Amino acid sequence: MSVKFFFALLALGVASCVASELVSPKSSAANSNTGLGIYDGKKTTIQKHPYVASLLLDGSLWCAGTVVSSNWIITIAECVYSLSTSDLSVVVGSNDGLNGKKYTVKSFTTHPKYSYGNFDYDFACVQVSGKFKWSSKTKPIKIGTKEPKANTKFTVAGYGVTSAVGAPANNDLLQGTLMWESKSQCKTFLESIGITWTPRIACGYNKGKTTLCQGDWADALVYKNAVYGIFAVGATSGFCTSDAQPSGLADVTSVASWIKKVTGAKYDYE
Repeated sequence: MSVKFFFALLALGVASCVASELVSPKSSAANSNTGLGIYDGKKTTIQKHPYVASLLLDGSLWCAGTVVSSNWIITIAECVYSLSTSDLSVVVGSNDGLNGKKYTVKSFTTHPKYSYGNFDYDFACVQVSGKFKWSSKTKPIKIGTKEPKANTKFTVAGYGVTSAVGAPANNDLLQGTLMWESKSQCKTFLESIGITWTPRIACGYNKGKTTLCQGDWADALVYKNAVYGIFAVGATSGFCTSDAQPSGLADVTSVASWIKKVTGAKYDYE
């Protein structure tokens, strides 16, 4: 483990500033296991989710990414904040997040209204050097533009951990189902754990079943070949177990025009 990777894991991020009840990529509650994964997930293949990318930090699994155009992925801002392009690389077309086509990072940009220390506007666009080669394992996904109805079922896919924090990663690509929560339910939950809700934050939940784990940061919630939300924050209570609370999401629909402007991604209706 590199020094930079070690300190990125230990950095006291937003979660530790708010309360011990939050887990986010750089929070003190985040454990050093950086495999991506889904609790209660079912094994799948990259051909079924060819938009899935992994963002590596010094060669180790760090966060997820979503392929949206010929040389761009989207992720959450906290996954790139304070890092340099040389720290990061992107892997696509992979069933384990490590073995696939690897790209160096040319540039990245966080949303101009993002401020490290809260979860509002928690978005980043990452540009790779060169262009992705489209195949059955690597394809872009469109950007959702309209707020989903409550209880809409979304597919989510990620790599690795399948049980509580501290469990070993197996790095298989797994998939599960999360339901989109109403904004009123989401607001109530987030405020209960010390997060100020804004229209840029949403929640996904499948009580007692699928939940997202340490390292699943920026996993995409997908419906009809479009991404609507990406995983940004969890609650330590029941984290990565059947007792998990809702998963806090960066609401892609709220910044769809910005993502399109930066990356050239297509809207869901195009």
